[in-house]
Amino acid sequence: MDVKNLFRPHDTDTTAADTYAAKIGYLAALIAGTGTGADVVALQEIGAPEAAEDLRAALGEPWQAVVSPHPDRRDIRVAVLARHPLTEEAQIIDLSPSGLPAVPDVDGDTLTHLGRGALQVRVHCGGAGLRLLTAHLKSKLLTYPGGRRYPLDEDERARGAGYALLRRTAEAVALRVHLNEVLAAAAVNGQPGMPTFCAATSTTGWTPSRRSCLKARRTEMSTVRTRVTRSGCTTSDAAYPPPAPTPASTKATASSSTTSLQPATSNSD
Repeated sequence: MDVKNLFRPHDTDTTAADTYAAKIGYLAALIAGTGTGADVVALQEIGAPEAAEDLRAALGEPWQAVVSPHPDRRDIRVAVLARHPLTEEAQIIDLSPSGLPAVPDVDGDTLTHLGRGALQVRVHCGGAGLRLLTAHLKSKLLTYPGGRRYPLDEDERARGAGYALLRRTAEAVALRVHLNEVLAAAAVNGQPGMPTFCAATSTTGWTPSRRSCLKARRTEMSTVRTRVTRSGCTTSDAAYPPPAPTPASTKATASSSTTSLQPATSNSD
């Protein structure tokens, strides 16, 4: 769920404070009222950890939050909210040498890390639980040498757009490479150790090439893709693989880029 630059306003700005309170209330109602109520929500564009805590507090107990400490230059980051206990498993920051390690940036250097850190958590929702990774890939905003937001000529504009495409692709590949390692390490008899979901937002849309970077075999991983609609809300485009036959399984459905879980009936781990 892209919460659109959710920043807590300054105490002296009463108008912004009223708007912020209304937005927090709206988001909490949207999350709690999605179908039978969401159990897990992957958030993008959280402005600061305090904003995630305000949203968690609006939802009330037993909601928990885990927030990435690796924002972009604008202090935008990702987070996860859940009704169930959460364990932080990984902060994904670096571009793996196994992915696309030699991608140039606009300043002539080589990219070494994601623009916004991705976050991987384990949701303890019965049985083995599930694994969720949330990420916010490079946005459609173009940046030019020295942090400029405008090009000096049309050649530079074209290069800036190309560099942005390269960064988005490198970030998508980095997530796939990371999840390859996670899935291989957790595999049991050729099957994933637990259901694994990737909730990644790309405000420029999911082209076939970027989609294929994250695409998994149907026995491996579910990819939840979010897009922005004209109304400004987010919807999800999800394809969940059939669960592998295991003693305990977790059923999942998706609505508005949230995941609603039914805990497994078995307590085996």
